[in-house]
Amino acid sequence: LFLANMEHDASLRRIHEVVEANKDQPGIRWNGKVGQDVLAKAYADAGVWPYMTTFPEIHCITALKVQAHGVVPVTVDDFALSETVQFGEKLPGPMDDTLNQRKFIDRVIHLLKNPWPREKRLEMMRWARSKTWDSVIGAWESRFLADLSKASEAKVPATSLTS
Repeated sequence: LFLANMEHDASLRRIHEVVEANKDQPGIRWNGKVGQDVLAKAYADAGVWPYMTTFPEIHCITALKVQAHGVVPVTVDDFALSETVQFGEKLPGPMDDTLNQRKFIDRVIHLLKNPWPREKRLEMMRWARSKTWDSVIGAWESRFLADLSKASEAKVPATSLTS
């Protein structure tokens, strides 16, 4: 989809050009398209997940996946990332600002040089692994039932409760 959209979007073409020009540098391991099993192994091997985005996320399942694997996120404190990322570093945006980009890069470098302790990663992993669809559905169901109950109580006249 990304490659298909490149012909219509100059910014996507530029991103592709930058990746292509830099993917063979020392310290970079380029895997191209991979399956979920390879991706899960990469998460498990990673220490930091830098996600400098301007995209208006509505959930970001990848943020939960990296936290569940013990990878420390570094991202913008905006959109759904404000609630989906509960551990790591959330920096103020916008990320298209040069000063904010510099701060972002500095935080990533700091975390690479100063890895989180195992206990803190385990706490993050436990939290993220508890955020299953069943738990989300359960939370929403509880909220809906509570709101429904409040709405029903509000519509019952007080005199009818005593008769």
